[in-house]
Amino acid sequence: MTMEKWLSDVADFLRKQWGLDNAFSSKATLLYAYFLQYGLNPVITSGYRSGEYQEELRRRWEAGDRSIVVEPAKTSKHSITKWGAPASQAIDISTNNHELAARIAQAVGLRAGYYFKKSDPVHFDLG
Repeated sequence: MTMEKWLSDVADFLRKQWGLDNAFSSKATLLYAYFLQYGLNPVITSGYRSGEYQEELRRRWEAGDRSIVVEPAKTSKHSITKWGAPASQAIDISTNNHELAARIAQAVGLRAGYYFKKSDPVHFDLG
């Protein structure tokens, strides 16, 4: 399989499995490929979240549930829809080196939650 075919297949998978926006899925695929190349052991933990699920995460956080590592945003790029279908412009990817992951994300033109005021080291979005 060529690299071009692999990138296309992964972008398609991210759209279907994780509800990513078409344009964002290409950048997220590139990000994931670099994470693999640099040995960061990437694990995708979240893509699209319904508004209801995002609110549930916020309620759980406010109730003291610290299995949610970072306080969920009131409005989230994870919860974007287009024409009624998921179109997330954010993805959460755990790695074994958050700082390097953040630098790679910036290099491919994505915003890294590692640099947020309330750091969210697994979060990457279009900005």
